[in-house]
Amino acid sequence: MAQWPEERVARYLDRNLEETTALSVIEPEAIRARLAGAQNDGYAWVFEEFTEGINSVAAPLLSTGKKPIGALHIHGPAYRFPAPRQDTAIGELVAHTSEQVSEQLAG
Repeated sequence: MAQWPEERVARYLDRNLEETTALSVIEPEAIRARLAGAQNDGYAWVFEEFTEGINSVAAPLLSTGKKPIGALHIHGPAYRFPAPRQDTAIGELVAHTSEQVSEQLAG
C-alpha cells in the first residue's frame, strides 16, 4: 500500500476495515502514518495485527519503473521474532534484500 497512488489509498481507507486481532490497526490516520514510515524506511513491520502470535516484516519488490510487483515477506512467532532490539536491523536487511531481488528481476 505504501507504493499505491493517494486516491487508491483513500478509497481503501474509506471502507470499514476489519479488526482481525486486538492489535489490528484500522484507524485511517494511523495507517497513513505507517505507510509514510514504510515509504521512508523501505520496509514495514506488523506485530500480531493480522494473526495473534505472528509478527512479520515486508519490503516491496519493484519493477524497473519503480512500480510494485510483489513483496519480500518474513514472519515468525511473536515471542522470538524479532529478537529484542533487532527490528530495525532485520527490517533494513529485508529492504536491502528486496532491492537486490528487484534488480535481478529487472535484469
